[in-house]
Amino acid sequence: MQFDLVTPEKLLVSDSATYVSIPGSEGSFGVLEMHQPTLSTLNPGKVVVENGDKVKEYFVSFGFADVTGEKVTILTEESVLKAEINVDETTAELAEANARLAQLMKSSAPEADVEVATKKVQVLEAKLNVARA
Repeated sequence: MQFDLVTPEKLLVSDSATYVSIPGSEGSFGVLEMHQPTLSTLNPGKVVVENGDKVKEYFVSFGFADVTGEKVTILTEESVLKAEINVDETTAELAEANARLAQLMKSSAPEADVEVATKKVQVLEAKLNVARA
């Protein structure tokens, strides 16, 4: 089946796959060829793409997965190949994001600002989990 991984900036991956594991918002699920058509929101996490004996792992943030019998398309805000995640850089970003969130929660910041900061922390935590898995 066809596998496409897309961010707002570009098409990151367009390749064949025999199996794709997707971090859906209602739980991770696997897709084989001829899977029932499905549209799912994503939680930040790991996408595993198998093609024969080749396996590639990607981090994805929030987004959507569109599954048909012949194609899997993942549309996500951010994605990176697991091997390319810089753990030290991501750890530093997470520390900054946690500090920002704590600051917002102590102030009378608008709820929308707190929600954005919370999602940033969730994404960075998931990115680290993928890198360390």
